[in-house]
Amino acid sequence: MQSTQHNPVLSTKLYIPRARPSLVPRPRLIEQLNESLRCPITLVCAPAGYGKTTLLSEWIPQYENCVTWLSLDEGDNDPVRFWRHFLAALRTLNPELCRDAQLSLEASQVPEVETVLSLVINDLAALEYRFVHVFDDYHLVDNLAIDKGLTFLVEHLPPNVNLIVASRRDPALPLARWRAQHHLAEIRSADLRFRAEEAATFYNQVMELELSDQEVAALESRTEGWISGLQLAALSLKDRGDRSRFIAEFAGSHRFIIDYLAEEVLSRQAQPVREFLLATSIPNRLCGSLCNALTGNDDGQSMLEQLEQANLFIEPLDNDRAWYRYHPLFQEVLRSRLRATREDRVPDLHVRAADWFEAEGLIVEAIHHALAAEARERSVRMIVDVADNIAFTQGQFTTVLNWLESLPENVLQSHPRLILIRAWILLNAGSGEAVEENLLVAERALPAQEPAQRLELRGEVAAVRAMIASYRREISRTIELCRQARQLLPESNLFLQAAVTSALGLAYRFSGRAVEASEAFSEAIALSQAAGNYYIMMDSVANLARMQMLRGQRNASEQTCRQALQFAEEQARAKGHPLLDAGFPHIRLGEALREKNELDLAEQFILKGIEMGKLGGNLDIVISGYGFLLSVRQAQGDLAGARAARQRIEELAVSFKNKIMLLEWGVRLARLALVQGDLSTAEEWARQYELFTGRDPAYNEEFAGITLARLRLAQSRFSEAIELLAQLQEEAEAAERMGSAIEILTLEALASAAQANHPRAFSSLEQALTLAEPEGYMRIFIDEGEPMRLLLCDYKSHIKRQIGKGVSTDLLRILTYVDRLLAVFPQTVDARKSRDGAILAEPLSERELEILRLIATGRSNHEIADTLVIALSTVKSHINNLYGKLGTNRRTEAIAIARDLGLLSE
Repeated sequence: MQSTQHNPVLSTKLYIPRARPSLVPRPRLIEQLNESLRCPITLVCAPAGYGKTTLLSEWIPQYENCVTWLSLDEGDNDPVRFWRHFLAALRTLNPELCRDAQLSLEASQVPEVETVLSLVINDLAALEYRFVHVFDDYHLVDNLAIDKGLTFLVEHLPPNVNLIVASRRDPALPLARWRAQHHLAEIRSADLRFRAEEAATFYNQVMELELSDQEVAALESRTEGWISGLQLAALSLKDRGDRSRFIAEFAGSHRFIIDYLAEEVLSRQAQPVREFLLATSIPNRLCGSLCNALTGNDDGQSMLEQLEQANLFIEPLDNDRAWYRYHPLFQEVLRSRLRATREDRVPDLHVRAADWFEAEGLIVEAIHHALAAEARERSVRMIVDVADNIAFTQGQFTTVLNWLESLPENVLQSHPRLILIRAWILLNAGSGEAVEENLLVAERALPAQEPAQRLELRGEVAAVRAMIASYRREISRTIELCRQARQLLPESNLFLQAAVTSALGLAYRFSGRAVEASEAFSEAIALSQAAGNYYIMMDSVANLARMQMLRGQRNASEQTCRQALQFAEEQARAKGHPLLDAGFPHIRLGEALREKNELDLAEQFILKGIEMGKLGGNLDIVISGYGFLLSVRQAQGDLAGARAARQRIEELAVSFKNKIMLLEWGVRLARLALVQGDLSTAEEWARQYELFTGRDPAYNEEFAGITLARLRLAQSRFSEAIELLAQLQEEAEAAERMGSAIEILTLEALASAAQANHPRAFSSLEQALTLAEPEGYMRIFIDEGEPMRLLLCDYKSHIKRQIGKGVSTDLLRILTYVDRLLAVFPQTVDARKSRDGAILAEPLSERELEILRLIATGRSNHEIADTLVIALSTVKSHINNLYGKLGTNRRTEAIAIARDLGLLSE
C-alpha cells in the first residue's frame, strides 16, 4: 500500500471509545463530570487501571453537547505533531473549522504555537454551540513546549469550550493557580475506585460470579477499589473451584496484584491465544494484517474479535473494528512476560513490525520499531530518507531529534549525513555553538565516505556554516562559504543550491552590492522553483523586488511580484490551499504600488501579505507589512491607523532575539518615528546607534545614514545633512543603487532649499526627477510634504523662465511629470488657512518675524543669536513661540506656512 494509508491510523486517535454494554453504571461520577464543566478544564488523574477512559466513554453518550477526542501516544511528544492531531480532532466537528490555523501549522516556516492557538481560539469563540475536547493519556506527553501551549489555550478558552485531560500523573500545568482561580475541576483515584456496591454489581451482575457479600468485601478491600485489580481477579475466579481459598490468599500491592493476576489470566488461556497475545504486544495499535505479520498466521482479524468478545483488555479504535489496542496496563504485562519468556523473539518481532509499517508507507512507526530492534543500518537508511521532510517540511524537529538520540553516538559519527541533519535542526533552533560541534564531528567522518559523497557532504558543511555566518552578518565569510558550497554541492542538489544561492544574495544585499544581489536572487528563484522549495522561492522573489526598488527599477519590482503571485495562485489551485509564503511578494508588491501612489490597491496587497505572514508564522513578513501599511495609512491621511500600525511594529520588534536584527529594526523604527514627527525617539536612536565611525557602504548602514540625514533636516542642521547626503550619494551611484540615489537627491534638494541655495536645490531635484520619471515614482516626492510641493513649484517656475531660451524635450517631459506630481499633492496649506485664517489669530511679533526670516535663510540657532546679539535661550524661546502660532514643530514646515501666508517675501 501507499503512504495514504496513514490516515486510518490517524483517525483512530480521534475515535471516541464506545461504552461497553456490560459496564457498571456510575451515576455519581457522571454527575461529577457534568458539574466539572463549570470550570474551563477538568483533570481526571489516577494511576493505570482506574477506569479513566472507561468513565469518559460512559459519560460522553449521556452528555447533551458535542465531544471531540484525541488519544495520545509517545509520538505526540513533538509539538507540531501534537497540535496537528488536536486540529484534526476539532475538524471532526466541521471540516472547515480552524482552516487558517491548519494552514499556519502546515506552513514551511514553523510558527509560534501561540499564533496557531490564537487562530483556533478565535474560530472556537465564533461557534454557536458548546463542546468538550478530551486529551486522553496526557501522561505520555513530556514536552514543556506542549505544556506551555496547552496552558495558553486553557487560559484563553472561550466560554463555549471545555477541556478534559486524562492522565496517570499530574501534568506540568499551573494546577495550583487554576485551583485558586476556580478554573480547575479534578476527579482523582479516590473518586474513581469502586465502592463496595459497585464491586458487588461488577462481580455478580457483569461477571456472573455469584460471590457472597463477604467475598466481595474481601476483594474490594484487598484491591482498594482498583478496577483493573478487580477485573483481573474476576478473570482468575472464572471456572475456579477453590474460590474461597483464592480470595483468602489474595493480597499485596498493585504491582504484585498485576503480576500475579496477569499470570493467572494468561495461564488460563489456550496456548494459541497466549502466543498471539505475546507476539502482538509489540505495536501500540493492531489490525488483522499486522497481527498476521507478527504471528506468521492468517487469523489476525478473527483473533482480535475473539479477544474483544472475551473482554480480555482489548478495545476497538474505530467503528469498523479494523484497529484495536490493548489496555496499556495489560500491554505492559504482556511485554514484560514476552521479555521474560521469549527475550530472543523481541528483536525479530520489532523487525516484523518495521517491515509491515514500512510496506504500508507508515515510516514514522517503521523507524520506531527498527530502532527498538537495534536494526541500526536500516534505521539510518530510513531516517536519512525521511528526516528532511519530517523535520523541515512538517516541522517535527523533536521527532527527528529523538530518533537521532536513540542511536549510539558511534553510529551517528560513522554517518555524517545524520550529524548534518542534527546540525540543521540545531541551526533552526539557534544553537550556534552546538551546530559547530556537530560540523566538526561530521568533518572527522568524511574521509571514510565515497569520493562523490565526500564532496557533497563537504558542500553541505560549508552551507551550514554559510547560514551561521549570514545570521551573524559576517558578510565576507558568508560570501566565501556560499561560493565554496556551490562549487562542492552537485548541481542536482537543487534544495541546497537554492538555499546557498539565496544566502549569497543576502550577503551581497547586506554589503550593498545591489547588482550582484539581484543576480543571485534571480538564480535562487529558478533553483528553488525547480526544487519545489517555495519558501526560498518567495523569499528570493521578495528580496529581488527589494533590490530592484533599491536600484530604482520600480516597474521591474512590480512585475517580479506579479509574476510570483500568479505562480502562487496556480499552486494554490493545484494544492487546494494558499501558498502562505506568498506573503513576501504581496508585501513587496504593496510597496511598489504605494510608491506609484495607488494607495488603496497597495493597502489590499499589504493586508493580504500580513494575513499570510501571520498564518505562516513569519514575523519578518508581518513586521515589514505593518511598516508599509503605516506608510500607506499616513499617505491616506489616516493618522490613527498609522499610529496603530507603528504600535504593532514596536510590539513585534521585541520578538526578535537576534541582537543584529534588533539593531536593524531600531533603524526602521527611528525612520517611522520621523515620519510621524516623533523627534525624541529618532534622537534617542541616533545616540545609541554608533555606526558612523569607520562606516562601510553596506546597504543597511546606507538606510541608517539616510535616516540620520532626515533627522538632521528635522533638527534644521542643514549643513551636516548635506555633507552626509553627499557621501551617501557617491556610494549609492557607485553601487548602482539608484533608488537610494533618488531619495538622497530629494533630501539634498530640500536641505539646499532650506539654506536658500536654489541653484543647488534645483540641480539635485532635477537629477531625482530624471531618475524617477521613467519608473513612475510618486510617493518619494509626495511624502516629503509641503516643503517639497513648494520646491516643485519654484522649480516649475524656474523651468518656465528658461523655456524661451530653449529647453530639451527631456526637460519638457520632466515638466509634465512635475505637473502630475503637483496635481496629487495634498492641499495641506489650504487646510491650515481654513483653520487659522488668512491672517494669524495671534500675529507674530517683530522679533519673531525677524527670526523667521533668518531661519528661512538657513541660519542655525547659534548664528541667529550671534546676528541679533541675543542669548541662545532667547532664540529658542522665540522659535517655540512662532512654531506654536504657525501650528508646526519643524523649520521646513514653518517656512512653507509662512510663505503661503505671505509672511516672507519671495
